[in-house]
Amino acid sequence: PDPGHNLPSGEDEHLVISGKISGSGELYHFNKACALVLTNPNNDFTGGYNADASQGRVEARASNVFGTGTVKAHPTVDGTYWFTTADQTHPNTFVELAKVRMDTATRRVELSGTVQDDGFDHPGAGILVLSGDNTGALTGNVLLRDEATLLLGHNNAMGAANIQAYHQADPANIGATGGDVVSPAGLRNDIFPPLKWIFINDDGSDLTLNGDVIMSYGSTSAGVPNFEVESGIVATLNGDFTGSVGAASDRMEKLGAGKLILGGSNQQTHNVGVTATGWELVNGTLGLGHDDAVQQDSTASLIVANNANTKTITAENGTRTIANPIALNGSVNVDGSNNLTLNGTVSGTGGITKNGTGTLTLTAGTNSF
Repeated sequence: PDPGHNLPSGEDEHLVISGKISGSGELYHFNKACALVLTNPNNDFTGGYNADASQGRVEARASNVFGTGTVKAHPTVDGTYWFTTADQTHPNTFVELAKVRMDTATRRVELSGTVQDDGFDHPGAGILVLSGDNTGALTGNVLLRDEATLLLGHNNAMGAANIQAYHQADPANIGATGGDVVSPAGLRNDIFPPLKWIFINDDGSDLTLNGDVIMSYGSTSAGVPNFEVESGIVATLNGDFTGSVGAASDRMEKLGAGKLILGGSNQQTHNVGVTATGWELVNGTLGLGHDDAVQQDSTASLIVANNANTKTITAENGTRTIANPIALNGSVNVDGSNNLTLNGTVSGTGGITKNGTGTLTLTAGTNSF
């Protein structure tokens, strides 16, 4: 046994192949009880790796250890792929990723080939980069758990799949890399609501997700869902916010110094009788790209938090008219070149600083800020 292996506890039987693997044959992994460790980055065998029949597990310790062929694993095994020891890039076609695990939170693994799967699980530490064109290949959900990070390096990296988060306490980290990415994917919070989605700044690339944000959960003690955008990037959610939620909170939070643009309608409803879910701006910029971006129910509020952070609201996608009440617990900037009309009552102890070339219009006769 290799004392340096990182495979699951109890898998003491495993085979380490450190020499170069060449030829046209397939590396067939048929022993479920024996894990396989591949370490040579010069492997150039063309027949591929196949563990589909055995439910075997494999640990990759370098780039290109699977040669140039297709990599196929059993779809139901916990920890089918372990990527350890070094950051890696694998250009292969992967069929049935099942679960992807890494040994540290900073381990970075890029899959630049095609991923053919109806969804897979990325639990725990590590940064997974999908940079191939997965149109017609990847469907279902990519599930992030326990602070996992997913970066998209291609507009079609997600294929037709959505990004799903599981866990109340740990954030789900997502972002773009290698240039701005516009993806058809949406977000799903329909198992347990994570308290935080974090849009990370990997290299300054902006991320746009055009799919809906589905938030359906029954917990009334899960806290306030929040969306953090790190400084220096723009995250855009163009889909509608849908679903029925049981959380007692009446808002979602915008955190982080970066900019979050809401391009769709917030259509969330509640199943425990609380008021409709609006938004609270805690830090950074919140772009309103739809007249119902705050909430289609005009009783839900846009709240500006009382803190020392710089907070800014912009109108996006042309002129915007917002019917929701605005609660100025703190002060806010209104910026940008598009016109913004606030038809709801503006109240609170904070103030508004108008910047930019767009026109701000306040129409309510009961404003009291």
